[in-house]
Amino acid sequence: MRKLSLILVLFSALASAQDTTITERGGTLLRVGAKSPITLTGADADMFNVTIKAGLVQPGQCYFGMAALQHTTGTSSVTYKISVGGTQANFGASAATTPLGMRFWICNDPVSLTTQTVFIDVSGVSLTVFFPAINFAADVVLKIQANGANTQAITPKMFYMRPD
Repeated sequence: MRKLSLILVLFSALASAQDTTITERGGTLLRVGAKSPITLTGADADMFNVTIKAGLVQPGQCYFGMAALQHTTGTSSVTYKISVGGTQANFGASAATTPLGMRFWICNDPVSLTTQTVFIDVSGVSLTVFFPAINFAADVVLKIQANGANTQAITPKMFYMRPD
C-alpha cells in the first residue's frame, strides 16, 4: 500500500473554500476540524469541499466518511445535502440547534469506475441511498452542503474520510 500523501489547501472559511485534495489511497485520508460559522444565503453553501483525484477509487473500492455540523444561528429550517461529482442528495432538514452527525459510504461497482452506490446515515435515524453514476477516472468533487435563509448560520464541526 502506498504511503498516505495529502496536499492540504486550506483557505478561509468562506462557503466556496476547498478543504483538500486527496491524492493517494491509504490510512486516514483526511481530517478537517471545526471551522468558523458560515452564514447561509438561500443557495447551497459548502460546509466541506474535497477533491478526490482521478483513478484513486478503483472498481470494488469504498470510501467511508463522517461529517458533523451545528445550526448555530437562527430558527428557520436548514436543508443538508451531499454532492458527489455534481449529483446531489438531501440527507435532512431541521431547525434544531443540536449537532447533526452523518456517515456516508461511496462504493464503486466491482467492475466499474462509473457506477456507484452512496449510503448516507444521519445520526442513526435515517438512511438514504442514491446512485450518482460519476466517473472516478476523472477528479471527483465531494461536498457537504447546507441551504437556508440568510439569517441562518451553520458551524462545520468535523469532516473525516478514509478507505473502507
